Amino acid sequence: MLTDDYRKGFWLTLAGVLAFTPDALLIRLSAVDPFTLACGRGLMAGAVLLLGYRISVSGGFARALRLLGGWGILFAGLQACASLTFYASFSYTSVANVLVIFACTPLLAALFSRILFGEAVSRSTQIAIVCVTGGLIIVASGSLQSGQWIGDLLALSNAAILGLSFAIVRGRRQFNMIPAVVLGLLVAGTIGAFLQSFLRWMRCSGARLFSAEPFCCHWLLR
Repeated sequence: MLTDDYRKGFWLTLAGVLAFTPDALLIRLSAVDPFTLACGRGLMAGAVLLLGYRISVSGGFARALRLLGGWGILFAGLQACASLTFYASFSYTSVANVLVIFACTPLLAALFSRILFGEAVSRSTQIAIVCVTGGLIIVASGSLQSGQWIGDLLALSNAAILGLSFAIVRGRRQFNMIPAVVLGLLVAGTIGAFLQSFLRWMRCSGARLFSAEPFCCHWLLR
């Protein structure tokens, strides 16, 4: 029999997926480089979450971060990396590929939960992992032919980072991870602002070390 917590988690997950899918299309349609997206969305989302946290939770924000310890710092770093890789992936592959690869995030989270915290992985989840692996191979084979493998690799990195993040949230569910989410978003926004300013300076100075592509790893990997 399903518990109230399970039902709540199911409906929250469904709402998140429904909100996430059109968001991915809007990111592509905006035609904005990933660093600008990371800066604007990271800083604004972090500020809104921080405000909401201060209003709804008693106690200091810094104290809450200290209580999370090393896991909180790791989670914040993963949150920042997830934001940057997610936005960058749209510059090098299709929205469909990003969402297909992103769909393997829960399965990666199950694997990380097993490795880090010893949680059992059900037989149905094991079968799903095998099927998803086959789907990823099909996506990767098409991307190698179309030259979209960089974007697919970024999307897969994003899925792995988020999977590890979700495993940490699950394994440390006795703690409120919202402060770490806020820190991660603010860090991602700050990094995005710095890199965007740096690349703009490089272009204005006439330097050719980095291409004018939105993500500099394109130059490094070609």
